Amino acid sequence: MSSVKRFKRWSPRGRRLAWARNRSQVERLEDRVLLSAEPMVSQSRPEAEEPIAAANVTLEVSTRETELPAIADIAQGATRIDLTKGASQSNLLGGSGKLLELNVAQANLLIDLGAGDDEVLLSQQPDGRLKLSGASDLYELVFAKPTGVLGIRGLDGVDKVTLDSLTLDTASLMIEGESIRLPAGKTLNVGGNLLLRAQEQLETDELEDDQLTLGASVLVDGAVKSGGTVLLESVVAAQVALEHTGVLANLDIKASTSAVSRVGNGARIEARALEVVALTENKLSAQGEGGFGVIDVSSVQTTSAVIAGGARLVIDAEDDSEGIDVLVEAVDRSRYAAILDTAGSLVSAFTGGFDLGISRVELVRNTQASLGDGGADVSLASSRDGNAPSVQVSAASVDGEADESEEDPGAGIDGSVESNLVGVQTIDVVDNVRAVVAGADIDASALSIYALSGSTASSRGKVAKIKAAGETEVRLSDVRVSAPGAVAMVARD
Repeated sequence: MSSVKRFKRWSPRGRRLAWARNRSQVERLEDRVLLSAEPMVSQSRPEAEEPIAAANVTLEVSTRETELPAIADIAQGATRIDLTKGASQSNLLGGSGKLLELNVAQANLLIDLGAGDDEVLLSQQPDGRLKLSGASDLYELVFAKPTGVLGIRGLDGVDKVTLDSLTLDTASLMIEGESIRLPAGKTLNVGGNLLLRAQEQLETDELEDDQLTLGASVLVDGAVKSGGTVLLESVVAAQVALEHTGVLANLDIKASTSAVSRVGNGARIEARALEVVALTENKLSAQGEGGFGVIDVSSVQTTSAVIAGGARLVIDAEDDSEGIDVLVEAVDRSRYAAILDTAGSLVSAFTGGFDLGISRVELVRNTQASLGDGGADVSLASSRDGNAPSVQVSAASVDGEADESEEDPGAGIDGSVESNLVGVQTIDVVDNVRAVVAGADIDASALSIYALSGSTASSRGKVAKIKAAGETEVRLSDVRVSAPGAVAMVARD
């Protein structure tokens, strides 16, 4: 649709760019690979001098921030290859037909996919070169390993990237698409950071069939060895704003979104830090004006950051690490509005105040962060001579940020019917928020487990009703923990 466009998933103020955009600084990977995670969910005590108690412990959720670079941050200093174009795009390229060759190792190499729905495979050739192949509408590329950064970037469409066994001796690997996967039995060795970011985003003011489905996933079932940070991040962000004025003001949004970051039960990860993060940031709004109307906004949202039972993690933290070295975090920050005005319409005026309006909001949100699943134990420790990592497992479902243009943003879930005669407004929410550590052997400097359900709701009409259900849970079960710093468990609803 012409009205659909990409948009930034958070304000530039919310992300500190750690890498300067000139080539010389980007190449200094040794200065940038060791970075601790910055969680969105944090604990605070308003009265620091008072004893720890439920009334004196709060959980807060902030905007996602990271010092790890995105592909856009290194693009200016990188050699860029567009797989929709042939060898003529660069005098560095050779090859024939649909096969391109880049035989000179670049410091930083950025490979762009096409605007369609592309499925590609990154693999290693017998001669040590790498190959990106698979999509019928793209050129294939065989290339020498870069020494600084290898970036693969999906553009428009739904892009799926699968990783085969390969080695990058000194470089970092950065991939951005909608679906990224390292299958079981495959091994990935990366000298720098491994940054896998899956994201699907949409901004529109119309829907062709009232249906909206978005999904982003990062799945690691194989083995990873990284000299820096391993980031598995999935983000979905739907911004839908429907408006209609007429005799009949009927509007309908049916959404289903999924953000999943998962380390599988047979996976092994060795790194200096690990982030497994899932984030949902939806804004769904339907506003109508007419003599009669029905406004429906419904959404089923899954936000899941999981390290499955049986996974083995070896994390050697920095000597002076002050942040979180292993972060498993799922956060849903969304807003909804279903607003109908039948009282002020011309139809109502002509009918002597006879109007009818119904507004409904129905939400099911499952937000889960888990380390282990109660089956085979997860093993989490440092190497024999390494530093034990600090660990946080956190989940939260809260209101998303309101638009800056809104003077009085109101509740995160907002339903209203302004009517003269009949106006019914209902809100039905099921919110399940779980932060779980179950079936694990953990050797850490500290362990924190947080769960927060903190959305607000407002219903207005001649008849108004709010129904809320669900669970907010923190759990530590079947676990052996060695954490000299502290073990903290907090749940708030």
